[in-house]
Amino acid sequence: MDLILKLNLGKKVEESLTITEISNLWSLMDNSLISLSHIEVLHNQSSNDTLKRILKDIRDNLTKKMIENANSLLEEAKVEPPSGYSRRDLESKNYQKNDAMLTDAEIASTVLATLGGSLTYFYYAMLQATNPIIASMYLDFFNDTAKKASKLMELAIDNSWINKPPTLNNVKQ
Repeated sequence: MDLILKLNLGKKVEESLTITEISNLWSLMDNSLISLSHIEVLHNQSSNDTLKRILKDIRDNLTKKMIENANSLLEEAKVEPPSGYSRRDLESKNYQKNDAMLTDAEIASTVLATLGGSLTYFYYAMLQATNPIIASMYLDFFNDTAKKASKLMELAIDNSWINKPPTLNNVKQ
């Protein structure tokens, strides 16, 4: 296999992938395609410019990178990638009115929950990878996702979109 990952420039995957690695890559691509559709819809519904920028950054610099890497590896392994998800143009106004709209707080919470699930997935996929290049790819995805989640969490806290749980000091005794 003479495939160079876009994420790990210059590193070649020279061994055959295991069934577990192929299965995890297929799941990564499938979940990333679903996330891509959701992020595009949520971006178009948001009214907060900073939230829109963060969602566009997640789409362009995280989710699309995951899809490209997984697709390249699946093609090299001669595995049919998942398909069938709709794409949306950013800034499209072809959505229903307010009764079908999410608030920016709901959008941020939805994306934070998705990113949290992704972190768990990347951690376990990294541990299951026997190929060091594949493990490194998942570690990079984990780190990139954690950074994006941190940015989004900061915005959510700054805008009071998230109810912080009580601390030990303000729990009623």
